[in-house]
Amino acid sequence: MFKCFRELYEDAKNIAFIDPACKNIFEAMLLYPGYHALVIHRISHFLYYTIRCYK
Repeated sequence: MFKCFRELYEDAKNIAFIDPACKNIFEAMLLYPGYHALVIHRISHFLYYTIRCYK
């Protein structure tokens, strides 16, 4: 469970490092639509494979 949060934090840190307009990590987490898409994709991927295994 904490691995998922750590990976999302690392993704936000990379966005903040690469994009010169991004001032801090929390700005990347709150305002960047690419980060939101990544979070939604990871959640849906987890749910898809979790539900699929129980059928």
